[in-house]
Amino acid sequence: MSSIARITDQFNASLLRTLCTSSLILGIPAVAWNFVAGNIAIAIALGVMVAAFGFSLFSIRRHGVTAQITLLLGSTLTLVMSALVFLVDGPAVLWLYPLAVANYVMLTARQALSLNLLAIALVLPSTFADTSLAIRFIPSMLMICIFLHIFSLQLLKKSQMIHRLITLDKLTSAGNRRALDDLMERIQSRPLGQSSQIAMLMLDLDHFKAINDAHGHPEGDKVLQAFSHLISTRLRRGDHLFRFGGEEFVVVLESAGLEGAIRVAEDFRQLVADSRLGPNQDLTVSIGVAALGAGEFIDAWITRADSALYEAKRLGRNRVCKA
Repeated sequence: MSSIARITDQFNASLLRTLCTSSLILGIPAVAWNFVAGNIAIAIALGVMVAAFGFSLFSIRRHGVTAQITLLLGSTLTLVMSALVFLVDGPAVLWLYPLAVANYVMLTARQALSLNLLAIALVLPSTFADTSLAIRFIPSMLMICIFLHIFSLQLLKKSQMIHRLITLDKLTSAGNRRALDDLMERIQSRPLGQSSQIAMLMLDLDHFKAINDAHGHPEGDKVLQAFSHLISTRLRRGDHLFRFGGEEFVVVLESAGLEGAIRVAEDFRQLVADSRLGPNQDLTVSIGVAALGAGEFIDAWITRADSALYEAKRLGRNRVCKA
């Protein structure tokens, strides 16, 4: 799991734990009071809701926040709160307002909207008994759902934008070192059997310094952008491109193996050699290839790929060498 995803999950888990804990503190006395007062149906409905909070809290502490747990909790709350509207007096529909907010906190925008509209549909017969209540409740509830939905989508869009800013190299739009570190962390945490086909390509543009010296850094930046775009057009599903530093890039192939990675590297090398990326000159690339060994540490893997790259440089550049 990436550090960004881990922080997000920790925040969501903390938020849901607080919601579940506070609801248990308020809900358990409510169940007991209604049971003693003889409101058995209400006590049962509240008991189901309390049980859902308790089960969710237990699951979150053991397994973290999962889509299944949040959907189960949101669905249970929606059905219970709708049932309570029939069991209690009409003004109980006011409890659907915090429910609408809670659903958007816990669920995706589409799931939350679906459950909130379901809640409105379920309580419609009850609200029609009081025309003035129906006139006030239905439009206001629909407006809140629309506002929450738009707000949720905008928040998701901004979150994705921030994620791109954090994980993409500003110049080339390839992944940056943070994104590479996150991927390496995920790979290292996988079972050994799932890492047997993973390989790394370490790419370095040949004589790139001469371009900066002769034509200036702006021209060199254009070359880096063109190179990154060219390589990205040949990436397959499960391949990842990162800028490692300067004119050095890394491609991680998640399902190639060593021989497959060598073929991909040769394709990249020929592609660059056939493309006129440099100003007034042909540009070539040297590539080092290393497959991830069983139980190998990430630092050792990167070092082997880097050593293979330097071997390609030593042997004359514009070539592929395997570790």
